[in-house]
Amino acid sequence: MEMDETKVVRATMIAGLLFVVLIIVQGPVLNGNSPTLTDSAQKIFSYISKHRGSIKASAVLYGFAMSAVLIWFSGLFRALRKAEGGQAGLAITALGGVTLAAAMSVISAAIEATTALRVADLGPSGA
Repeated sequence: MEMDETKVVRATMIAGLLFVVLIIVQGPVLNGNSPTLTDSAQKIFSYISKHRGSIKASAVLYGFAMSAVLIWFSGLFRALRKAEGGQAGLAITALGGVTLAAAMSVISAAIEATTALRVADLGPSGA
């Protein structure tokens, strides 16, 4: 069963908006003052220890955001394929890039969440 074009556009638009909201909540709201890479190991360890809950929540929201961006991209893929006259060369390339970026982002969030879960076991040098 084919979805009506306006329903597809509406669904992908909502997914795109949801992505933006989740990224804003996940990033600046939950992790606004996180340490930089040049900070000391002790400072990073202290930050992770104190903000374990927000780091884990951030990872979950990031996973939802990447799901939303993949749904949004399905509409973009459709538009790119239509713009190419039914061929999908550029659309396939864009699909690969978005999928790779989403996968890398989710893996990064999972590593951060795992670090937050195991911060006591890792100690300052491991965090």
